[in-house]
Amino acid sequence: MNRKRIFALSLCTLCLVGLMALPVRANSAQRYWQGVLPTGSLVQQEDCPLVVEQETLLFSLPEFPKNHYDSSDELLGYTGQVTAEYQILNPADYTVTAQLLFPFGPVPSYGYVYDQETMTTQPVPDTDKFDLLLDGQPIRKTLRHSLFLPGDTFDVRRDLPRIRDGYAETWDLPAQVASYYGLDVQLPEPMAVSPITLLSEYRWRVPDMDQQNHPAATWGLTLPPELQSMVILPQLSGSHLLPDGSLRLGCDVRPGEELVLYLLETQTSYQPQWQLYADGGCADGEELPAQLEALPMSGCTLRSIEELALMHRPPDSPVSTVDWYNAVIDAMYYGNPTGTMPMVVRPEALHPEQNLMRWYAYELTLGPGQRAVNRVTAPMYPNIDLGCDPAAYDYAYLLSPASTWASFGPIHVEIHTPYNLVSKNHRDFTPQDYGYSLDYPGLPEGELHFGLSTGEPQDYQIHSPREQHRPTALMLGAAAILVTLGVIRCKRKS
Repeated sequence: MNRKRIFALSLCTLCLVGLMALPVRANSAQRYWQGVLPTGSLVQQEDCPLVVEQETLLFSLPEFPKNHYDSSDELLGYTGQVTAEYQILNPADYTVTAQLLFPFGPVPSYGYVYDQETMTTQPVPDTDKFDLLLDGQPIRKTLRHSLFLPGDTFDVRRDLPRIRDGYAETWDLPAQVASYYGLDVQLPEPMAVSPITLLSEYRWRVPDMDQQNHPAATWGLTLPPELQSMVILPQLSGSHLLPDGSLRLGCDVRPGEELVLYLLETQTSYQPQWQLYADGGCADGEELPAQLEALPMSGCTLRSIEELALMHRPPDSPVSTVDWYNAVIDAMYYGNPTGTMPMVVRPEALHPEQNLMRWYAYELTLGPGQRAVNRVTAPMYPNIDLGCDPAAYDYAYLLSPASTWASFGPIHVEIHTPYNLVSKNHRDFTPQDYGYSLDYPGLPEGELHFGLSTGEPQDYQIHSPREQHRPTALMLGAAAILVTLGVIRCKRKS
């Protein structure tokens, strides 16, 4: 069994496990809305001397979010938030300059509104709801972006390398993907890629077809297993393996449209041969008589990887060209995690704008023995469960990433809310006039997770923070993950 089949079988198994874990209900109405999963700060480099002497987590939850918003202003008016205040110390006898990264993810699944002008659903721009202060003063910060796929939960091994200061020069994601999803797959060396790598552009005109008798007719292209090339097919609609190891691609295009294909410029010996099939299965024996019309200069025009990666980036995009390019490159490899050839790039990879984690990058400099207070505020978007009565709202905060600090002091937690605490996974909270409190003498094992409701909900299902955002949900729906993470890169100053 070849590597691609091994990976496909493993991925299918993961998806089936995820499906079996979901509750089956007769009611077809949507029950769950995915929220966000914030986390604490962590240190990237093992020898960074900065320590957190104390952390205060303040959850201000005077209201619950709605599962749907009609306007951006309505969502931006939501007041639930969490503030993390870190008392940081530099115990070293030299000055430390730390480059901090604060990723805060995309908006939650209920954070999209319909735009009447463009007739599309757009995420609400809530960047201004995230606040960074150092010793009470605003911090100069830079907005960064990286690929963050639906269903993913934050993993520093995968997500931190996606923030790069320049264009990615090689792909190293296959091993990361296999490790992250627990796949036992023997992986090849990653394909080297450069922004100036050239691909040949092929274009064909789609002729008239018998759409009355064959409304689902699909054009298919068969790629031989020995083809050592990247294949970019923007109109790709499906693919499947053939018994001989070939890969057949399908494109759902209409008469009069142009069909576009990109192959590595070095693959001059391979000439694409298209075949029309009766339906989207593109099965042998379902061929129809038709032929594409090759357009002038087809196969002679060259495009660079950089040009193709940036082809859909709007000129006024808040995403920098570097971050957009790298998000496309990372998405390309996630369409083919085993790195086997031919490497087919999914069309979604060229449109990363809906799958981006947002980060703020900023700088902190502490002299020998100096202390500072770093304060981070972010909206608190819970998971919403409307299937129980009354509705329940799950909140989670990842604590485990903070174990990468040189040391971490006590943590004081306050939940300011008028609602009932209906679940918790860490010790007993103490009721207070403002809500609830909790104190840790140091960094605990596991994560902080609690649920709130207006009463005592029936049929309420409690999941751990990791289960709520487990990777097996990748094929089951979009999960918007929010993380408030500060990653430290340390430099010595003489």
